[in-house]
Amino acid sequence: MTRRFLGVLPYLMVITGCVTVARTHEGNPIDSSRAESIRLGETTKAEITDWFGAPFRIEKSDVAALAQSALSRFVGDQLTLKLDPALYNDVYLYQQEHGRSIFVVGILFNYFGSDTRFDRLAVVFDQDDKVVAYGWTPVDWSR
Repeated sequence: MTRRFLGVLPYLMVITGCVTVARTHEGNPIDSSRAESIRLGETTKAEITDWFGAPFRIEKSDVAALAQSALSRFVGDQLTLKLDPALYNDVYLYQQEHGRSIFVVGILFNYFGSDTRFDRLAVVFDQDDKVVAYGWTPVDWSR
């Protein structure tokens, strides 16, 4: 019995371990037909929210950092900053994530592989809540 166990032991050491396979899906799907129908100066914030739902994140320009940068280079007694009102515009960010990963831990062999893809849409609005710019990076989910 002991001799038989010692003969099988090297095989057990190679195959004993842990295997984990995971899939992740996060965020709302970004409808390509809706993204392609966005019109600058026409499409409103309400339409974007209706089409894509609540944004993943809402951002504004970092006005404090811009002012700090100007102050750090200023030499003199007085400084007047005239800020473009566009710096205060809302930017809606939408993101959908798909990921696949596999993790194998063995005594003599370890492996980790991961494939994560992001579909992103950023929409910039003016003071009248109309789209002034947008960017979309569609992803081929089939690969």
